Amino acid sequence: MASSTTLFRHLQSDLIRGLQLNQESYDALIALSPSARAELAWWLKHTLNVNGSPVHLPLPDMIITTDDSKKGWGAVHQSLQTNGRWSQKESLQHINYLELKASFLALKTFLKGRSHVTASMQLDNTTTIAYINIDCCQERDRKRQHLSGQGVQRIQGHERAGGSWTQQ
Repeated sequence: MASSTTLFRHLQSDLIRGLQLNQESYDALIALSPSARAELAWWLKHTLNVNGSPVHLPLPDMIITTDDSKKGWGAVHQSLQTNGRWSQKESLQHINYLELKASFLALKTFLKGRSHVTASMQLDNTTTIAYINIDCCQERDRKRQHLSGQGVQRIQGHERAGGSWTQQ
């Protein structure tokens, strides 16, 4: 099998030539050479087999927003809401732990009985986002399978000013 790192040379050359001919505009249409078309065909055929992940993640089937505090947690998906209070013992845990647990409980609630779902999680804790993404990637590498079949691919974080969360 050809190396994926060598299968974009003609595409890149066509892009550079097209940009030069169109005053560096990425909005202009360019013609692809037969060699570039062959490279593109290879990518379309082999992308899932090269590293087990699509080049572009599919659009999420659901968007879940979560937040928590030392008192409890909440999550929203469309018009559905779920929440809970932490036990006294849980409330003593670090906020990163609570954010992670809130995310888990939200997924457990909204994905109950569902499979092959892609969920986008909206969190306000970058440490939790990084941990989930790293853990998911390591798990995917260990199992060599798509996480989308288990519910989550990658979690995209959205910073919110002040960390506030309002219910819908």
